[in-house]
Parts: sequence; structure tokens; C-alpha cells
Amino acid sequence: MNIPEFVNRPYDDFDAIDVPAADHHRRLQEGLDLVGEEKYEEAIGKFQAAVDEEPGFRRALLALGFALIEVGKNKEARPPLREAISLDSGVPLAHIKLGMTFLNEGQAAEAATH
Repeated sequence: MNIPEFVNRPYDDFDAIDVPAADHHRRLQEGLDLVGEEKYEEAIGKFQAAVDEEPGFRRALLALGFALIEVGKNKEARPPLREAISLDSGVPLAHIKLGMTFLNEGQAAEAATH
């Protein structure tokens, strides 16, 4: 699609087209990039921002839970993981990671239920 055909502005006026509705996806990707650099604390902020911008954003909830586990915040990881599971219980990795939060704290019996 050629945007200037639909907008009464010369082509050269467009440096970039921003889509604010996609900000939460941008935050998720920024967080994933930070995880790739093992910058988990910074990634947590990006994932939380994505969830704040789009409540119920399952992929960001999962990523938030995973990053929290990486920095040893097992209890804090449980709410986003549980919310992600409530949105789609068919994601085995979410159940596994939720179980890990209990196993990491020596609660094997609770971990086995996930």
C-alpha cells in the first residue's frame, strides 16, 4: 500500500509511520532482545510495560514469568504465569515454569501439581 495516495501529504514528509496500537508488541520484542543479552532485570521492565499496555497479553505474561524466575523471583513469577495459563491452559511450558517456581523453593509436592 502506498500511504501518500491516501494522505494529503507529500511522500517526503514521512520519516516513519508509528502504530501506537502495536507498542505492547514492541515492548515484548525489546524485552526478548534484552533476555538474549542476559539483561533480565531490564527485560522485566519491558515485559511489565507490555502487560500494562495490553492486559491479558499472554506472550508478555509468559516472558515476564520466565524472566522473574531467571532472577530468582519465584513468588513474583507465579501471578503472571497463572494469568497466562488462565488465558490458555494448553501451553505446557507455562505449567512447567510455574511448577519450577515451587521446586526452586523446595516445594516438590506443590510443584508436582503443575
